[in-house]
Amino acid sequence: MTRTISEAREVLIVAVMTMPGRSTRELAAEIGQTHRNTLTDLNALVKDGRVERWHDGAACRWFPPW
Repeated sequence: MTRTISEAREVLIVAVMTMPGRSTRELAAEIGQTHRNTLTDLNALVKDGRVERWHDGAACRWFPPW
């Protein structure tokens, strides 16, 4: 099943809310999306203030906004 961009981002927001601190790769695997598409969606959500990115060495961890 193909999701629209807005549907994919909503699924991603729910994943970040229920599993805070996951890496980009972990979130991509969880929602069944490519790493690249997940990263693009997460960066758009950061710009909208809907998620936060924290750096953990080479990995990015994703959290709900505080």
